[in-house]
This record gives sequence, C-alpha cells and structure tokens, in this order.
Amino acid sequence: MASTIEGARQHTTNAPVTGSRRAALARSWRARLQAARTAEARLVAWERALATVGAPGSLVARARRTVEDTREEVRLCAALAEAQGERASPPPAPVLLPAGDPAELAASIARHGAVEGTLAACVASAAARRVTEPTVRRAAARLAEIATGRAELAWQALGWAVAAGGAPVRAAVARVLAEPFRPLPDDGAPTDPALAAFGQLASAERLAVAREAHGHVLAALARALLG
Repeated sequence: MASTIEGARQHTTNAPVTGSRRAALARSWRARLQAARTAEARLVAWERALATVGAPGSLVARARRTVEDTREEVRLCAALAEAQGERASPPPAPVLLPAGDPAELAASIARHGAVEGTLAACVASAAARRVTEPTVRRAAARLAEIATGRAELAWQALGWAVAAGGAPVRAAVARVLAEPFRPLPDDGAPTDPALAAFGQLASAERLAVAREAHGHVLAALARALLG
C-alpha cells in the first residue's frame, strides 16, 4: 500500500501535467477524496448499526475491514490530489443513521451502498482500464478494487437484512432499488477526455458508464436479491 501511495504522489514528476489539465486533475481528485471520506463516514455508521440490529459477526467484521479499505482510499486520493498541488479537503460531517430501525438502515445501505456504490464501482473500474500513465495505473486499480468491495459489502448486508427483517425491510429495499436512474455526483469531474490516461473519466463518459451499469449490472443484482 505504501508504495502505491508514494507512486501516486510522484506521478507528476514522472509524467508532468501542466496548466489547465493539472488544475482539472486536482479538482477531480479533491472531489474523489471528499466522496471517499463521505463513504468512510457512512461505513462507520453502518458497521455500528449492523452490530446494533443483530447482524452476524462475520458481516460486521467485513464492514470493519471495508472501513479500513476506504481509509486507504482516502489516503490514495489525497496523494493523487497533492501530486497536482491540491491539499486534502477537511472530513465531512458525520452521517447519522437510525441504528434501531432495520428498515431505514436497509434503505440507506440500498441507496448509498448498493445503488450508488455499484455505479461508483463500475465507473472506478472503467477509469482504471483507461489509465495509461504507469505511476497512476496501480493506484487506479486499487481504487477500483476498494470501490467494488464496498459495493459487495452492501449487497451482502442487504441479503442478510431482507432474509432477517421480513416484509418491512424487503419493501423498503425494493422501493429504493426500483427508483429510476440518477447520475452520480460529478462535482470536479473533468470535461477533457485526455485525462482518462491519468485516472479521471470525463463527465460524459462517467455518465454513460453509470447509466449502462444501472440498466444491466444493478438490475441483475436487484433481481438476484429480490427474485
């Protein structure tokens, strides 16, 4: 992990990006950093909530490991932002969840973990495949791996919640999964397609990947969960 982060910090030395492209990359990694910190806050809350509502110890332990992976994501994004001269942003406000209400907890995991998480994982995987800059490639691959693991945790948690929580939980999850496609936030996403070489897809490509994932990947996972 340390070598991946150090490589991310040094990538401007090995393959300099200048002018407006450097500024665009800096904004993009800063936005990705903020998203990772928000995901970290949610995961911490979900881990505690899952333990409170009686989730299996193995699921709670996986949530704890996913928190640590997401903290690695925060460090990687910070390194990539700093390589472009962008300081790390402050952490977001804590995300509070109603830990005692299984249906609301499941709906939150469905919306932010399963739906948004799956779309984000697909976008991160697509971005990693487009990277050509060698010192960014390893970091981008790890970011995609972390995002995928976070989405997988969400679907595992929903599988347990639907089985254990009965009709109210199932209905809450089904409502979220039936919602129409909503684009992922793209604050800071570049408009220059050339920046895909450095790990940042342009807004139009991000939107296209997310829309396709919603219609195919997410739909298949929802059917597998709910039948």
